[in-house]
Amino acid sequence: MIGTILSKKFTSSGFELFHAKNGEEALDILKTVVPDAIVLDLLLPGMSGFDILQKIRADEHLKNTPVIILSNLSKPSDIEKAKILGARKFLIKAASSLDQIVAEVKEICK
Repeated sequence: MIGTILSKKFTSSGFELFHAKNGEEALDILKTVVPDAIVLDLLLPGMSGFDILQKIRADEHLKNTPVIILSNLSKPSDIEKAKILGARKFLIKAASSLDQIVAEVKEICK
């Protein structure tokens, strides 16, 4: 549900959005699209967001694309792991408003 609401917020804020329901779908999209930024959850069916982030950083075309983690995982070890793997920001869903999430993406895309 938050995905649908967030998608509408991004679209109404002028972003072109590519939405994936799982890690494999995300990686398939990223084979043909190099986005300005990636918003990535860590808890996904089939493949973790950590695994996806590793694959993004290993891809020559995507390695410099800014990634924002948006997750309900909030343990310091999860945040540290995401940053070590190359995430630019880590936002906790429960503590972030839609406006804040969009603002962070706009900032990272400058």
